[in-house]
Amino acid sequence: MNIMNVSLALLHDDDQYRDSFLYSFGEFYPQTGVYSFSNVGIMAEAISQKSVDVLLVSENIYNAEKNVFLSEKIRCKSLVILTKGRGINKIGSCSAVCQYQMIDKLYQEIIGIYAEHTDALMNMTSKLGKTKVSTFMSGAGGCGCSVSAAAYSVYLASEGNKVIYIDMSSLGMPELMFDGEGSYTMTDCFTAVLSGRNNMNVQLATYTRRDSSGVCFYSSCVNSMDWADMTFENKMDFLNCLISESGYDNVVVDLPCEWNILSTFMYEKSDVFYIVSDGKAVSNAKSIKLIDTIFTYIRSKNADSSKVKAVYASYSDSSAKLQDNRIDEYTVLSRETRAINRKELLEKLSSPDIWGR
Repeated sequence: MNIMNVSLALLHDDDQYRDSFLYSFGEFYPQTGVYSFSNVGIMAEAISQKSVDVLLVSENIYNAEKNVFLSEKIRCKSLVILTKGRGINKIGSCSAVCQYQMIDKLYQEIIGIYAEHTDALMNMTSKLGKTKVSTFMSGAGGCGCSVSAAAYSVYLASEGNKVIYIDMSSLGMPELMFDGEGSYTMTDCFTAVLSGRNNMNVQLATYTRRDSSGVCFYSSCVNSMDWADMTFENKMDFLNCLISESGYDNVVVDLPCEWNILSTFMYEKSDVFYIVSDGKAVSNAKSIKLIDTIFTYIRSKNADSSKVKAVYASYSDSSAKLQDNRIDEYTVLSRETRAINRKELLEKLSSPDIWGR
């Protein structure tokens, strides 16, 4: 699910297709307004009173009533012809898409056409205030950093926020923690970034999946080698687009445990920068080394140090906390000892008692 408010009008001569279209968009894209018509005259009158963003017309009706759609009475930003055959991109001067394909692919093609044919690129949902950025990072792998970031994302969504969780590790697998319909992956995101198109935020919006908790996320790359094509600059462009142009209330970034150009970029962008440790000796030692690095950067850039906070994940021993007074403790995630599935785990660890401060 993405976060775009786009209005669609569907004019189709097949009752069953109209019903299926309305059901699918209502189920997967409820934020999209869809109006359905079978009669050209009624449709023309309706949208002459109120403009729609995209008018979708079956090929049969378009061929029979072409003059109607070229008239000035039809108020829409994009006209798209629905064809029964694949591989047809144009019919006359109008864009065309195949009507028989998966709903996410159909939606992506429609929004892509809309973005190319309007100066109002994106028409993103308005939001109050600035997007809040929270970054999670650990000094050592396997200490609960990703679970902490995911749990925090679920908490934010439960508070009514529009939230996206981003795993920036080449081996990250958000789909192990979140469920969501869709066939697009982070590989598609990278392709959009590398293409350099000016409607990248539209493309990124259509590639998201939405968990039942309300958290949006991207499925992992088809192959981790896809990360090799992405420079630090590409990754920063990707993140900056989500932070600056996407319309989310909260962007939660899960960084790999390596301090580099991307880490410094995210430090500058973040409102809060969480250091995650599980309280074990190795994790604490590496976390302190990471904190040393961060504070060296802070001194060199005269940056804000108050945003650095400690989070303890999979934690049970209060005597094993970081012995470092440079950062404040933010919260502690209790250890879950009994067998528990992913959904129950995130529900337990996303409680307002843990994060609501």
